Amino acid sequence: TQRRAGLLLLAASARLSSELGDLLTQSELIRFEANEALRIGFEDLAANPEALPMVVEAPIPYATSMGEVYWPFNGEFWEDELGSYRYTGGGLCR
Repeated sequence: TQRRAGLLLLAASARLSSELGDLLTQSELIRFEANEALRIGFEDLAANPEALPMVVEAPIPYATSMGEVYWPFNGEFWEDELGSYRYTGGGLCR
């Protein structure tokens, strides 16, 4: 029974290795397609610079005090950081 279990484990490992290889190949294709789309977008902007959006100077990216460091929220949540953000409200819309 141990031999059979070992053989089943090897077969399952081989199957998973093949599936992971396929997924990695797919991710490389997706990365290539995304980079190609970015390249095309940059070429379009280079050909039509008047289409560039107006650049607005961003506020200071972070501020520090003696005891704490504040970063602006950028839309990401990390499980170990939930509940540790401080948000003072207010927006940049005028």
